[in-house]
Amino acid sequence: MDLKAGLVPNLPYFVIGNEELKKKLSDNISAIDSQFSFSYIVANYGNGKTNILRYLEYFFNEVFKERNVKVAYWRADVDKYDLIIFLLYIIQVQFNESLRNALIQMSSEEIDKAAFSYKDSFVSLKEYVSEIKSHKESSDDLNYLIELGTGRKYTKGAFQKYSIPQLSDYNRREVLVFFLNVLAVSGNYIIFAIDELEKIHEKSKARFSSFLTSYRELIDLKGAIKGHCLLTAATDASGSTLASINPAFERRISSFKLSLEVINGKANISLLASYLKDLIGSGKTSDQTDKIVNTISSKSFSNNNTILEKLCSELFEEHSSDWNDLLKSYSLQEKFLEEKDKLSANSAFEGIYTKFFDSLNRYIKVYTVNDNIYIKASERILLKHDEKEIILFMFSDDYVANINRLNNLTLIYPDYQIRVFRPLSTDMSFELKGIKIKEIVTYEPEDLMTLFDLYYDYYAEYGEEIEKIIHAYSKNIL
Repeated sequence: MDLKAGLVPNLPYFVIGNEELKKKLSDNISAIDSQFSFSYIVANYGNGKTNILRYLEYFFNEVFKERNVKVAYWRADVDKYDLIIFLLYIIQVQFNESLRNALIQMSSEEIDKAAFSYKDSFVSLKEYVSEIKSHKESSDDLNYLIELGTGRKYTKGAFQKYSIPQLSDYNRREVLVFFLNVLAVSGNYIIFAIDELEKIHEKSKARFSSFLTSYRELIDLKGAIKGHCLLTAATDASGSTLASINPAFERRISSFKLSLEVINGKANISLLASYLKDLIGSGKTSDQTDKIVNTISSKSFSNNNTILEKLCSELFEEHSSDWNDLLKSYSLQEKFLEEKDKLSANSAFEGIYTKFFDSLNRYIKVYTVNDNIYIKASERILLKHDEKEIILFMFSDDYVANINRLNNLTLIYPDYQIRVFRPLSTDMSFELKGIKIKEIVTYEPEDLMTLFDLYYDYYAEYGEEIEKIIHAYSKNIL
């Protein structure tokens, strides 16, 4: 169901093409026990950056646990825009026990080496590490000292407990190197997989520049770290370039920057089709599959989600009209663009999650005589009581907020089916614990809102045609 909807599934993954990216990631991971490596992955929405990171998480955390490699998959946090402090936070939350056990088992000489023998800037750790060595036998003291290092405890008073100088945020660069080396010496290797860096940029360009500066400082410490791997992924949704935001970082990262491309070429589309056929048990013959591959490989698509959706539709024989094709066939493209420009000029798309429902309401009132359909804009839903169905419209890619909204709907309407409209940038899956989703439709809120207003404005002339376009756009839900 995820694949049919063009979504990243909670399954073992296949990654088509992108051979250069796969080789470089493979080389980095192969060297995880000897050096610190990093990659900055860039992809358009729907091209598989989350897929790549989640695949690695599945591979190491579920299938090959014995390899002692753990993938820490995290979404970027807009309030933790110092990468080094964010990695320390991850260690505190996810690897505290491994770090504590490693320190207990290591000799004093090994611990000193992990602190780079206090050379250069690492001299600032000497008293802190000395306290760790002195309190290895006390679990409570060791936990407290680790929390001083990660920043969970950070006040001057907290450090006075051991009569040691307070560690500054800048000192935490050396602390991170020390902790990573301790974990590596003990055979615990981490792939830090940090997704959705663009969220920080969307919040604040200044924050993102600070994040990149801390990233650059970590790259400069690469030679002191004896293992592990950092993978960061971003979607350039804003159009700004790294060079314009932080030129120093752009120069550092240039040789470590990897791009995920759209699946293209007949050979790659054919390979994808063969995997999908096996997975879904399609009864298509080889000749039928070849025709499907020829048709899809001859077209240009902006993202892999659409390719997956089109292929699955053909292999499942679930055909539906393309709304763009209908716009062309009814000669309504120009009117659609004019309507969209008008709405944009009137700031209708600002705070769209409220204004969208005014447009939906006008469409519903004209289109249907059913009095048992209700719009609840505050909950962002359309309720169809006769069909016991909820249609949830998502506008944000805040994953936690979206899941909370779904959980609340499940509690309030336990017997109702849920259909979800989600923007391309929003992470979503059919396999959510405790939530049963009937259907997921990828949409662009501005486009659908424009179609509603187009219907209202041109109902007398083109009502029937625009109805069909909205049906096609919404997979016959609206």
